[in-house]
Amino acid sequence: MNFKFNFLLLLGISLSLVACSEETTENPPQEIQEIDPYLKDPNRAFNTTFDGQLFSIPSPVQTAILLKSLNYKYDFTLLSSYSEAEKYVTNQKKALNLGVYGADLGITALYKKNNDALKYLTAIQGLSEDLGLNHSFGEQFFNRYQNNATNEDTMVVLLSEAFSKIDYEIKRTEDKNLSALILVGGWVESMYITSNLHNMQNNQNLIDRIAEQSLTVETFITLLDKYNEEDINKDLIEKFKKLRRSYAKVKRSYTYIPSTTDKEKKLTTINSRTELEMDHNIFEELMSEFNALRTFIIE
Repeated sequence: MNFKFNFLLLLGISLSLVACSEETTENPPQEIQEIDPYLKDPNRAFNTTFDGQLFSIPSPVQTAILLKSLNYKYDFTLLSSYSEAEKYVTNQKKALNLGVYGADLGITALYKKNNDALKYLTAIQGLSEDLGLNHSFGEQFFNRYQNNATNEDTMVVLLSEAFSKIDYEIKRTEDKNLSALILVGGWVESMYITSNLHNMQNNQNLIDRIAEQSLTVETFITLLDKYNEEDINKDLIEKFKKLRRSYAKVKRSYTYIPSTTDKEKKLTTINSRTELEMDHNIFEELMSEFNALRTFIIE
């Protein structure tokens, strides 16, 4: 069985004369007063900069939105145990699992599983404090969360704000490896859940999400290698390189389609398409690699 689909090059990111219309996290994120429908786009990426270079990474919040939009039932057994938070001793493990719990918080919050969400939030607060990040998921966020727990739109905004703030806060400490590790943890958890859900229920949208992640894998290898002082990320890099070898087996074909420009909005949209194809064996291989990565992170 083959899985085959098209997606816009670079996930349909619209570029405005080189200047991104997305907010990056070099500047502190501002409070969002109105709900932007774009925040609820399952394909929206999280943009962040490292040493002036822009990286675009799928957001765990958007993965949660995708799963809910496909009417998947909430499955607590796929989430990482919040009761394990205290066992993580090194900053590397704390940062990775802060990302993992962030992804799990997104799912529990959007599914309105408030008891579980509050426990994940407590675990996140503990890890954040250990890493010296006291503002992103602090008392203010906790109070706003409790006051808006039943409002899905507001929850999307709150979670998006919190992840942006924590990225900005880490950048101020100059320990950019921690920021990269949090992003890695959130992405791995999202892909672990996505691949295992597809394996149980078989959905083309989830296959699409998994197959298009090869660029993200390259991004993480670059970031982990960039901040690999004293080989702290050595084992993680090797696991990502193994994942990259699996993604190399996904077949790709490119079709050029001229870009379109809206002069009034000063917006250029890339329309070229890349077709990806992978059979069930490749999917099983990728799922196995995601499972191994996730086990390495949470053990």
